[in-house]
Amino acid sequence: MYQDTKVKKHEVRILRAGPSIEIIDNCLVRIFSLESVVTVPNGVTEIASFAFLGCLEVKEIILPESLKKLQRYAFADCMKLQSIRLPDGLTHLEREAFYNCLSLTDVELPDSLQIIDSYAFYRCLKLSRIVFPGNLKRIDWRAFVDCVSIKEISLPASIEDIGSDAFAGCPIESVKVHEGTYAAKWAQSKDLPVILI
Repeated sequence: MYQDTKVKKHEVRILRAGPSIEIIDNCLVRIFSLESVVTVPNGVTEIASFAFLGCLEVKEIILPESLKKLQRYAFADCMKLQSIRLPDGLTHLEREAFYNCLSLTDVELPDSLQIIDSYAFYRCLKLSRIVFPGNLKRIDWRAFVDCVSIKEISLPASIEDIGSDAFAGCPIESVKVHEGTYAAKWAQSKDLPVILI
C-alpha cells in the first residue's frame, strides 16, 4: 500500500503505515522510520551518507542482495540497531558506516569484503564478536576504536595491512592468526596474546 511516483529515475515511496523512503538512481538517499525492523527494497545498489539519520527506533536492517556500496555514515547514529547482514558483492565498507551504533551486537560481513575503512565501527560499544571474511585485505586506522566489548579477534591470512590504532580502546585478550602471516606479525608487534590457527 504505497504511492509510487517516478520522474527521470527518481523514485519516492510513501508508505502509510511504514517508513518513508527516497530513492534516486537506485541509491537510497533518505529513509525515515519509527519501526524496529526496516527492509531496504530490492534493486537498491547504494546507500547514501546519513541515509538512516534519525531512525532512532530501528533495531534490525534487512538489506537486499542488489546492494554494492555503502557511503560514509550510512547507518550513523542508529543507536538501537542491534543486527545487520551485509550482502555478498560489497567490497568496501566506507568510513564511519556504523558510527556510534551503540547497541550493535551482531554484524555479518560478506565474503566479498576486502576493505574496512577508518572509524567504520566507531563506538559500537556492544559489538563483542566479529567474523572477518577470508578475502579481507585491509583494516584501516581506528576502524574499531572504542569497541569496548571486543575481547578476541580472528584475522584471516589474506590481511595485508592493519592501520595504526585499528583496535584502540578494545580490551583484546587474544588474537587468532595463521603462522607467518602479516596478521601474526602485527599482533606480535602490538604485544597481543597470539593463538596460532
